[in-house]
Amino acid sequence: MRSVRAGVTYVSRALGRYRWPQVLPAGRPRPEDCGGPWGYADLLEILADPDHEEYAATADRTVTSVLEEALRRLLADVDRQPSRPRSVLPLSTAGGGLLPGVDLDDSAALAELMDEPPGR
Repeated sequence: MRSVRAGVTYVSRALGRYRWPQVLPAGRPRPEDCGGPWGYADLLEILADPDHEEYAATADRTVTSVLEEALRRLLADVDRQPSRPRSVLPLSTAGGGLLPGVDLDDSAALAELMDEPPGR
């Protein structure tokens, strides 16, 4: 005989007078080392959100699979962005490379050089 009270299924034994609460395999049993009911609730919340900071650790993923997914997301976002006009870097006419003194890390100075008319 089965009865359900407060989400726990009680099963009566054929020979016994007492009813014992038992976890039946039909449900989703929690892992043994998840930290009890509160830890299991946290685990379900983390696994439901792939962007959660602890998702990779609790989903038992390798570093390689995390990096692959991050790269796939990054490339998918690049495809959705509108295209920007091509930038032309100031080149030296003598050597064919960048002008002397151009600092590629200084974006403000680089933008100023790119706005100048060619040949200056």
